[in-house]
Amino acid sequence: MKSEGILFSLITSLLFLIFEGCDEPVYKIYTGNAPVYMSYSELRSSVAVDNSVMLENPGKVYFTDDYIFIIEELKGIHIYENSNPSEPVKKTFVKIPGVDDVAVSGTRLYANSYTDLVILDIQDVENTVLLGRRESLFAYTLPSVDNNLPRAYFDKTKGIVTGWEVKTIKEKENGYDYFINHIDQETFNRKINPAGASYGKNGDGTGSGGTLPRFVISGKNMLVFGEYYSQVYTITDLLNPYTSGTEFYAYEVRTISVSDDKLLLGSTYASYFADLSLPLSSQLPGYFYMAVCCNPVIVCDTLLFLTSRSGTDCNNDSNILRVVGIGDINNPHILSSYTMSNPLGLAKVGEMLFVCDGTDGLRIYDASDPLTLNENLLKTYPGILAYNALIINDILVLFTNDAIFQYDYSDIQNLTLLSSIITGK
Repeated sequence: MKSEGILFSLITSLLFLIFEGCDEPVYKIYTGNAPVYMSYSELRSSVAVDNSVMLENPGKVYFTDDYIFIIEELKGIHIYENSNPSEPVKKTFVKIPGVDDVAVSGTRLYANSYTDLVILDIQDVENTVLLGRRESLFAYTLPSVDNNLPRAYFDKTKGIVTGWEVKTIKEKENGYDYFINHIDQETFNRKINPAGASYGKNGDGTGSGGTLPRFVISGKNMLVFGEYYSQVYTITDLLNPYTSGTEFYAYEVRTISVSDDKLLLGSTYASYFADLSLPLSSQLPGYFYMAVCCNPVIVCDTLLFLTSRSGTDCNNDSNILRVVGIGDINNPHILSSYTMSNPLGLAKVGEMLFVCDGTDGLRIYDASDPLTLNENLLKTYPGILAYNALIINDILVLFTNDAIFQYDYSDIQNLTLLSSIITGK
């Protein structure tokens, strides 16, 4: 009888497992945002010259001595010859799907293409040559949605999500994709200021733009930014897929400034400092929490000029221009603070400081004494509503949402407009 009881139990358990395994999965059906994919094969065969593309949605802008590289957000890069700032000439457009960051070092152009890094030979800008690609160097990023509908789960193996399509979605009730390593661009967009990232010297040029920084080049190193950590790579090893980076402790980087010997990274949590005279891979960067900066920032010798403004999700609640002493990079301290209207970008050349102050316009200061800026306001241009400024080869470059302006500033009281590059042309 005992053996019969055991046999009965075994049969019962087996039947339970059989019927349990036959249960149909539970699905949910709803209207939402379904992912639109670009296959990896299409992504990795799409770099090409296409001169039919107009400038419509400019992103980061990068200057070298004679050229301007303007990113068409997620589409490619417009290249202008700028040897004569009074008459910049468009030379070509290079299609690079997913691009939102760029730098130049020597005759090589580095750009992200969604998750990949592409390297181009630009010795002849009208005949650019793809030198190579480093796959999956950057985080997988999901585009933001423009409605309040839920988004469907995505499958990273199908390719890159380039957009969303509103449709009826059927998926497993217990499906889940957040275990897949990715970044929601919408999360970043809530934190970044329109002024975006600003660079000092990055590779062989200077950049400005309204997108998150993906990387920065300094000497023989490339620093690649992630949401929670960064990696340092040697440029000469970038095309070797088996080389790994060295971790660099800087989180949620939003803005960058590079001087001859200092690297400053502004984030939503702190400002990080590194000494460029030493290998980045061997450093634990200095930091301080008194200056959280998502706006552009500039480093000038032992001084740091940075702005913060209200109305953003970047942990700022005041409209202030700060001057910070960084003579001891491990012990930065605020020297002075000035109340502004709604400051964004800024630039400095010699003793002159240019500040883009929202609806109050462009302010120009004599900054020979950074402790008395208010007493040394040289000129205000209330009609110039720019979000960022750069000084390139003794030319003042100002950025608005739909144009780039180049000015002769030799007479501060009467800025002379040299040229403009306007969207739609």
